[in-house]
Amino acid sequence: MTAQFMTANKMAKETGIPAIQIRRRIKKGTAPGYYVGNRFYCDVAAFIELLHRESEIANGKIVDDKA
Repeated sequence: MTAQFMTANKMAKETGIPAIQIRRRIKKGTAPGYYVGNRFYCDVAAFIELLHRESEIANGKIVDDKA
């Protein structure tokens, strides 16, 4: 399986995730991906998995093992 990387704007258009949310996570350093110059490329699958895990933790479906 190959990872798919996209810029914040492209990822927002393709996934429906608000671009501002993606950019905030990039700024905080919590978005999976890498910089090429000043452009950040997000790992789309890892980003979506991160959102799913956070929502499960918030809803009490799983216990956060990092806490």
